[in-house]
Amino acid sequence: MKHYPEIQTLQTFIKENQVSVSVLTSKPLEGRLIPVELKINRLTLKIYIDDEFKDLKLNNPLLNVILAFRELSFIDDSQDFLQWIAWCNEDASNPVLLDYYKTTCSKLHLVKDYFNDDDIDYFISDLDFQLNSGCVQELRRSETN
Repeated sequence: MKHYPEIQTLQTFIKENQVSVSVLTSKPLEGRLIPVELKINRLTLKIYIDDEFKDLKLNNPLLNVILAFRELSFIDDSQDFLQWIAWCNEDASNPVLLDYYKTTCSKLHLVKDYFNDDDIDYFISDLDFQLNSGCVQELRRSETN
């Protein structure tokens, strides 16, 4: 694997905080939001990932952590449910998604405590993620990490 400082920073964070993400076998929320279990030290959260690029199927532990933190960051950055739901391209009148959003928002502070400046970091740039370039391309190609 090529040397990318973002990957090294992520690996250090994972090791220091005992972070893991496991894809759950339960059915996706609303047919497309994939359930995962995020563990950070003693904290365990069930979250749902909008896996647009089917990255979870690659079974790459580093990429899975990026996806989980990226999803939580999107929720944290949203001003409200309507902004988040528009990003997800889902129905704003869906009570299941509203409940998930509220529950997740109420727990974000538990995750944010692990990051500097109380800001959830997913360690890579959105541009690399969207364009499949740089360290994201390397992680998507990599079989073992």
